[in-house]
Amino acid sequence: MAELDQGKHKTQASFPNKPNGAVVRRGQCSSVQPQLSASPSPDPTARYFYYFEIFVQRNIFTPNVASYNRDIQSLLGTGPTKFLHHAVLALGALQSSQIGAESRANRKEYEYAALEAYSTSLTALRDTMENCPSPPRLLVFWTTLFLGILELMQGETGDVWLMHMVHVTASTLQAAGPGACQSGLGLSFFFQAHIFEASRAQLLGERSFLSNPEWGRFTRNLPSVDGSGVGSRLDHALNVIVQCSKIRALAVQMLARVEPSHVSQVPKDAPSIAKEGFRLRQMLEAWRTDNPAPQAQALATPYTYSVLGGLLENLISNIFFAAISIYLSGIFDYEILHWQR
Repeated sequence: MAELDQGKHKTQASFPNKPNGAVVRRGQCSSVQPQLSASPSPDPTARYFYYFEIFVQRNIFTPNVASYNRDIQSLLGTGPTKFLHHAVLALGALQSSQIGAESRANRKEYEYAALEAYSTSLTALRDTMENCPSPPRLLVFWTTLFLGILELMQGETGDVWLMHMVHVTASTLQAAGPGACQSGLGLSFFFQAHIFEASRAQLLGERSFLSNPEWGRFTRNLPSVDGSGVGSRLDHALNVIVQCSKIRALAVQMLARVEPSHVSQVPKDAPSIAKEGFRLRQMLEAWRTDNPAPQAQALATPYTYSVLGGLLENLISNIFFAAISIYLSGIFDYEILHWQR
C-alpha cells in the first residue's frame, strides 16, 4: 500500500530533474522548486508527481497558459504547502490509477492513495482556514480547484463538484477580489478557474459573482499572459456565458413573482430583461463575425504547434458559441407565452 504520511515524503527539492525541453514561463519560479520525475518511479510520491505532470499535460483549461505546471512547482516551494502538496498527490495518484496501473491490485492501490491524499489535503486546508488569520491565498486557490476537479473526476453526477465550486473555490476567489488576479500567478490561476466558474453558473442557472461590476470590468479587460493583447476568444465567450446566467436568474425570479391571476400583466422588469437578451444576442453575432469557425480541411493540414493551437482554440470557442446561443434562446423560448405579451 502506498504510504502518504507526511513523514514519508521527500523534501520539495529532492525530486529528480525534469527532462530537457520543459517550458519555463515568465521567470516566476521560487528558489526552491520541486522537479517532476522523468519517468514513473517505484517511490510512490515521485510516481504521483510524475502522473500529476501527465494530468497537467492532458488538462489545460484555457488557451492563455501553455501549462500551470511551473506555477504549482513554484508554489510548492513556498510557505505551508501541506494541503496543496497532498492535492497534487491525489490527482497524480488518480491519474496513475487510470492510465498507469500495471494490474487491478495496483489500480486499487493508487485509487486508495488518491483518496487518502485527498482526505489529508482537505483536513489540512480546513485546519489552515480555521487557525490561520491570513492563509496563503494562491495556495488555497489552487488546492480548492484541484480538490474540486478530483471530485468531478470521481463523482458520477458532478453534484459534489458543483457544491465544492460554489462553497469553496468561487467564494474564496470572490472574497479575494479581482485585485488578487491582476498579474503573475494570480492571473494564471484565474485563467484556469474562469471556465469552471462560467460553466458552473450556466449549469445551475445561477448568477455568478463574475457578473458583479468590479469583476465585469476585470474580465472584459483580461490581459494575455504574455502581454500581447487582451484576453482570448474563449475568454470573451465565457464573459457572455456569465451575463446569460445573470439574466437567466433574473428571468426565473421575475416569473416566480407572477401570480396566476395576473398572467396577462407584463412584469415591470420584463422589458429590461428582454432588452438585455437582445444585447447579448448582438454580442454573440459580433463575436461570431470576428471568430469564424475553422474549416475541416484547415484542421487536417500539418501546422506548427502554435498555429494548430490557435485553430483548436477557435474550434472550441465556436463550440461554446453554439452552446451559449442555445442557452440564451432557451431563457425566453421555454417561457414563450410570457414573452409574447
